[in-house]
Amino acid sequence: MAAPAGAEQATYFPISELSTYHAKWVLKARVTSKGQLRTFQARNGGGSNQVFDCSLLDESGEVRASFFGAMAEKYFGTIEQGKVYTFSRGNCRIANRQYNRCNHRYELVFDRDALVEAVADDGKIETMSFTFTDMRTVQSKTLPCSVDLC
Repeated sequence: MAAPAGAEQATYFPISELSTYHAKWVLKARVTSKGQLRTFQARNGGGSNQVFDCSLLDESGEVRASFFGAMAEKYFGTIEQGKVYTFSRGNCRIANRQYNRCNHRYELVFDRDALVEAVADDGKIETMSFTFTDMRTVQSKTLPCSVDLC
C-alpha cells in the first residue's frame, strides 16, 4: 500500500477527541496490537461473520478498533502490528468493557466502507503507551481492569 498523495500535509483527528459526536474523521495511528481473525455466529441468526480487533495509538491516546465482515477479510492480512496507517470511514461507539481493555471511553467499528492506508512512519508516534498506577489505586479499581504497574 502506497502512502496517499499529500499525506504529510493532511490534518489528522486526535484519538483523544474521538466521540459519537464526530462522524467524519481521519486518524493517523500506529497499530500497537492485533488480535486473531475470529469467526462468530450472528445473534439474529444471519449466519457466521468474521472479526478482528487492534489497538491504535497516536500522540494523544489509544483506542480499540474492530473490523467486521468484508472489512475484516480485506484488512486482516494487510494491517501489521507496529506499522502506521491512516484510518477513516469507521463508526465511533461507546466502548464495550466486556471486550475492550483500552482506557478510551469510545471504540471504533469498521464494518462497511472502511479505508485504511499505509503511511510513512515519521517516528512521532510511540510504539507503546503506558499509564502507570500505584498499588493503592489498584485496590479501588473495579474488576476486571488492566493497569500498568511500575
